[in-house]
Amino acid sequence: MTGLRLRTKFLLLFSLISLVPLVLTNVLTYVRFQRTLESDAAKVESQLAATAAARVKSFVISQVGILDTVATLNNPEFFAKPDEASKIVENVLFRNENFTDIDILDKDGKEILRQDRLVVYGPGDLKNLGDTDAFKTVKEKGLYVGPMYIQGGKALFDLGRWIVDSQGTFSGAVFARVDGKVMQQVTENISAIAGTGGRVYIVDNQGIVLAHPDISYVLGQKDLSTLPPITAITSGNTESEISKTYTNESGQYVLGSAYPVSLTAADLKLPQDFKINWYVIVEQQRSVIFAEADKVALFSIIILVLVVIVAVALAVFFARRISRPVEALYTATEEFGRGNLVYRTKIRTNDEIGDLAQNFDNMARTIAKSIKNLKAEEKIVSAERDKLSIILSGITNAVIAVDLQRKIILFNKAAESLTGLKAREVLGKPIEFAVKIFEKDRAVPVKVYCPIQSEGAAVDGIVFQKNNLKLKNSSGQERSVNLISGTIYEGISISLGCILTFQDITRELVIEKTKSDFVSIAAHQLRTPLTGIKWSLLDLFNGESGQLEPAQKELVGEAVNATKRMISLVNDLLEVSRIEEGRFGINLEKQSITPLLLLLRESFHTAVEKKGLQLKIALLASLPEVNIDKEKIGIVLNNLVDNAIKYSPDADRVLVQLTKATKFVTISVQDFGMGIPKREQEKSYDRFFRAKGKKESKIPGLGLGLFISTEIVKQHGGELWVKSTDGKGSTFYVTLPLLKQS
Repeated sequence: MTGLRLRTKFLLLFSLISLVPLVLTNVLTYVRFQRTLESDAAKVESQLAATAAARVKSFVISQVGILDTVATLNNPEFFAKPDEASKIVENVLFRNENFTDIDILDKDGKEILRQDRLVVYGPGDLKNLGDTDAFKTVKEKGLYVGPMYIQGGKALFDLGRWIVDSQGTFSGAVFARVDGKVMQQVTENISAIAGTGGRVYIVDNQGIVLAHPDISYVLGQKDLSTLPPITAITSGNTESEISKTYTNESGQYVLGSAYPVSLTAADLKLPQDFKINWYVIVEQQRSVIFAEADKVALFSIIILVLVVIVAVALAVFFARRISRPVEALYTATEEFGRGNLVYRTKIRTNDEIGDLAQNFDNMARTIAKSIKNLKAEEKIVSAERDKLSIILSGITNAVIAVDLQRKIILFNKAAESLTGLKAREVLGKPIEFAVKIFEKDRAVPVKVYCPIQSEGAAVDGIVFQKNNLKLKNSSGQERSVNLISGTIYEGISISLGCILTFQDITRELVIEKTKSDFVSIAAHQLRTPLTGIKWSLLDLFNGESGQLEPAQKELVGEAVNATKRMISLVNDLLEVSRIEEGRFGINLEKQSITPLLLLLRESFHTAVEKKGLQLKIALLASLPEVNIDKEKIGIVLNNLVDNAIKYSPDADRVLVQLTKATKFVTISVQDFGMGIPKREQEKSYDRFFRAKGKKESKIPGLGLGLFISTEIVKQHGGELWVKSTDGKGSTFYVTLPLLKQS
């Protein structure tokens, strides 16, 4: 019903609702009525066929009875003389108009006497019929009924009966040629009873007509073996009544029934029933049978037409009432679809459709308001997008955004400069097309630095962060970058995979290397003259060039100490250069760490006494050996204790403690000085870092001690970290791995 208007659909619906039950009822009634009529017609046919069969049977029995009389007169025990017997036979022949010929045979089949209505037979005309089927049948069964044949324009059949004595011994046979006109009359009479469109006829088991209202069928020995009930007979179904619906030889659609004609043993005083192989066929035209049903059907059609007219009228009325508001709603939706959000349905009915129209109008108002808000928000989003685009184009870090298939969807100006590719060249292409990331000489897979979120496992924040990576651009140049990759929780819903931020540190690394090279060269160049100055001042201090005045000696001593500090600073600078160049090697030896801790007392004895401090060292009674470089770990411990002493107030204490865990030994150095602000704790391990406070600025140093110590501990497989509270002191921890026990 696609394309039909709603009103038309309602018309069809109401019409079908009213018509379908009525049509189904009429059809079912008509079919059942037809079946009833057909059943009744079949019963009538059965009765007519049985009547016809009974009359034919009665006729045959009566003729057999006459033959029995003739047989009795010719019985050897009945002492009738031949002349008398001949006269009796002649009298029977002429009294019974159904017989045209009577023939008497002895027990061997020889004709004894033969009488005919028209022909005279003498002794020389008599024959021996002992080998004929008729004689053999009579001798065996006591009766013979022959096939119908035409002679002299008449339908005849032979009827035979045996002659037996009182002992039942076969003594001969008597035959008669019987005229079938009685059977013809039976078919005509019963056909008349069948009425218009009905007929009754008799056939044999081969389908040949024996009697028929139309005598031409009989004279022409019409073969009707192709008709269904006769086909059933010729196929061997001869025991019961047969009923079929078919088209007969005249082209009439009929209901036909076949009924067998049978003779019982009691009827003929025979040892067993005798089968004649004659069948009565009764036919009635179906048009006659169903005439009443057709009248009923015509009446039903007239009623149906009237109902259709009434149903259509009612359907038109109700369809208009129901469809008018629905069509109004449809018009409203069309206007709504065109963008006319101010259109209203104007339906004011107190039913569900009125409620629907009211809800539709409310929805239209709500959507109009929402669209207005969305347009306002769209302007804001557009402005924010333009602002973000300007910001991204202005920042120095390269920003690349990819979708859930890792295809580039954003590429700012800094990314173009970093990769040597234009945004129009890379948008929509895989991230590997624009950048290739390496960590040292190993390529970093894209799924590592740009993992795609899955539904239900979204992450909001940084998913990958790595410094000092190598990026190979489109021209094959390598750039040093720091990479941060992040995702947002809503990424899947907006098809955003990752946002990659690249910080190009190539220039900074070049500057850093230049600075490091300068420091290394400067330190090497300063170390020799400083050593010479130190030895010269020591000679002067020791009086090698003459004794100095106390004031002079004090000044020279300060100069010697200042020179030593300078040499120490230069050595630190050289150590930093070795670390950065990878030449800061360690020589690990299996040894105890206790002597290094005890050496601290001696090394810092003067500094501790000068500030009035207490240096407390807590050791373990039993400690396994560790694999360390004694000189390098000594540098670490000296740096930590030196810093603790420098940053401790006078007359305070410094605690050095040794503890043991399952796999590590931990050395802690604690002071109770000014502490390190939390915001500066991470930076305290960087080169040249110094705290910004006034007190810290008065303490000498380059800020290299912790950097060197951290690198030494790392090369030992350990860690160095600090816990500090601003204004309350700091505790530095060093962990070194214990040797595995065998």
